[in-house]
Amino acid sequence: INHASLGLPGYVQFTSPIRRYSDLLAHYQIKAFLRDEEIPFTDKNISLRLGESDDSVRDRNKAGRESDTYWVHEFFRRRAAEAVANGDVTIATFNLTPLLYLRDTGTIAVVCCEEVGAEFVTRIPEMSGDGKGVRPPIGESIELTIERACPIDKKIDVVFPSEWKVVGEYDGDDSDKENVSPEPPKPELVTSDNEK
Repeated sequence: INHASLGLPGYVQFTSPIRRYSDLLAHYQIKAFLRDEEIPFTDKNISLRLGESDDSVRDRNKAGRESDTYWVHEFFRRRAAEAVANGDVTIATFNLTPLLYLRDTGTIAVVCCEEVGAEFVTRIPEMSGDGKGVRPPIGESIELTIERACPIDKKIDVVFPSEWKVVGEYDGDDSDKENVSPEPPKPELVTSDNEK
């Protein structure tokens, strides 16, 4: 890659070879050049290796994000279930801070729960004000209760603590909030006997 500001026809930037595979390859190339040895990788060879490395890093990062999302939702599902079992709203009550509303109007937001170090998307209940609902301002921490959560559907409902009622968890159907199973759905096992 050329670097116009420095006026160089070739330019590379890298850090410690223990952090990324691409940095390790850069070290091999530069060490060979400085030792006046044959360069170990051709342009085509290094491009192929970097492409494979990028794919595996992207896959690993995606798997990590999906795992984090699942466990955040599972944590809140368990806290909501514990609150229901004990009839204690405080078990599932947290200070949540809206970070970003996903639409100019509406109340779906990315929120941060500093107590557990988690961010998730949820619908924030509107605060009352002058006869109509007002959404909480970005960056202002508000006390909300996790009403229901489902790690499978990646969905969390929150309410003000005063509006909390025992509703259980998601079963994938919002039309029947009162009769919802206390455990997330289990995957169905497929065997050769029940395959068609």
